Amino acid sequence: MNLSTCHIVSVGGWNAPHIETNNSAAAIYTVWKQWNLDVVARPGLENGFEGIDWDFEGNDNLVSPWNYLTTAVLNAVGIFFSAG
Repeated sequence: MNLSTCHIVSVGGWNAPHIETNNSAAAIYTVWKQWNLDVVARPGLENGFEGIDWDFEGNDNLVSPWNYLTTAVLNAVGIFFSAG
């Protein structure tokens, strides 16, 4: 039917760790962008994934640090998406 399709990569979810903030968000974006073009892109998907679905969710373990969104994680996400 030649319908337009948007492709995304999903990261995270329940009980999954949040992103590391040891590296700069701009550096993480650079590595992701290069991987997306070198590994994911192909005919019909020339630019690789068109988006990212980061699921920052909680954890069954009530004392898990993944039950909280830190300022560092939120800032990293904002910087990552503004880098593109």
